[in-house]
Amino acid sequence: MVDAPVQVGEWTLEPGGLASCGTLSESARDEVMSGMSMADTSRDYMDRLAVADDKHLISVEEVQQYLSLVTMENDAWELVTEDSRIKVHRLRDRSLGGGVCVKLFARLPPGTSLMHAANCVLNYEDRKKWDKQIIGARLLGHAHGNDLLYGICRAAPLADRDFLAFHTLFRREDGKGIMSYQRGADNAMFPPTKAVRVTMYVLATQVYEEPDGSVCLSVMSACDPVIPLMPKWIINMLTPSEWRRFTTAVATRSKKLQAAKEIPPCAFLFEPRPPEKQKTDSTGLSTACGSGSRMSSKQGSWGSQSQSSNPGSPRADSPVREGEEKPVDFEFSEKDDKMDVAVESLQGRQGRAGEDDRAVHDFLVLEVEQRSSCRIFCC
Repeated sequence: MVDAPVQVGEWTLEPGGLASCGTLSESARDEVMSGMSMADTSRDYMDRLAVADDKHLISVEEVQQYLSLVTMENDAWELVTEDSRIKVHRLRDRSLGGGVCVKLFARLPPGTSLMHAANCVLNYEDRKKWDKQIIGARLLGHAHGNDLLYGICRAAPLADRDFLAFHTLFRREDGKGIMSYQRGADNAMFPPTKAVRVTMYVLATQVYEEPDGSVCLSVMSACDPVIPLMPKWIINMLTPSEWRRFTTAVATRSKKLQAAKEIPPCAFLFEPRPPEKQKTDSTGLSTACGSGSRMSSKQGSWGSQSQSSNPGSPRADSPVREGEEKPVDFEFSEKDDKMDVAVESLQGRQGRAGEDDRAVHDFLVLEVEQRSSCRIFCC
């Protein structure tokens, strides 16, 4: 056994995972996870994702397969939309069953802080303050460099959705980026609740700084939200608009934290330093947490409030007043406004649609067919 950092290309595993970045943590399933094996990467990457491989932990080889796929150009991805701020691609391979696999890119406004933008992705305690969809998230266990992450989201006017996923966190040793990679976990590890359990084939996020100093977000996502009778072309059509909304919210929150001189818990990930020595097992993922890596967070219920052990991090009980900050401007076009029609109309009908998935489906189809002139993609 050789003491060495666990690396995938330019990325190095952060053994502390999300617990070191402010997300609530417990160790109830550490023992179960310790006895689990890694994914069999001898099989084709897309074949394994298509069958929702949820009984194996994430390995270094799996992350390498993701990096190989996401960096492929036109042979693997078709361009959906592009402007000065965002790009949206869709995977040409249609084998993911109920999921739609997309690759999303956004360049955040000049002056955006890298560590504050990363905080918006990694710190679920902070994220539920500004992301209206997030109800809460917590780590249920950690082993072999993998977190077991459970989260629950609002999906009004549908029923709430929840997810259970294995998660790994990587950093660039030059301090210029982080990568979060997660894949669905076996539901038996945390039985379904009243919320509808989504199928997460893969969700990988990179937040990084380019040589010119601009901060960028890159996401590859394949998820089945389990909406009966919902055509995939509707999801395709709404993706660019929703991606703009999310990245605008990230830029706005980052700007606020930066102006307040808040130091997020993940700040240590952006300090250039030699990688710490850590033991690796035969699978290549870490079995030990380097010094100062996995800091424990206070435990509590979804609605509980806690303060990070980092004295510079924002307090969980600090309210964010509506209208307190001015949203960061992005360049929206007339085409973007048309793509928002179905979403805005749906929000206005929440009271009537309730949580009936069929009613929502019928309403969305009607709105899109009658009022939208944007490009539609069929499966």
